[in-house]
Amino acid sequence: MYTLAATNPISIIEGAYSAPVAVDVLETAIAYGAKQAFFFGICGGISGELSIGDVIIPDEILRMEGTSYHYKKAGVHAKPDQKLVREF
Repeated sequence: MYTLAATNPISIIEGAYSAPVAVDVLETAIAYGAKQAFFFGICGGISGELSIGDVIIPDEILRMEGTSYHYKKAGVHAKPDQKLVREF
């Protein structure tokens, strides 16, 4: 974990390579006082319209990894925060 001192301090935590690890990292950060979290990752695509390095912000995500079902029931898709999407 790296913490940057600023008016609003921000901590950066490297890497979650699976949903269970991501949850563990998030719950540990919350236990240490985190109030907000932003996750980003990598993905692949087969569209000819995409180039290496493109930023993709999905409208919604079909959850199939298993861990998130402990937090949201099946059939509920994950969606990005619209305020954050507008800021991007």
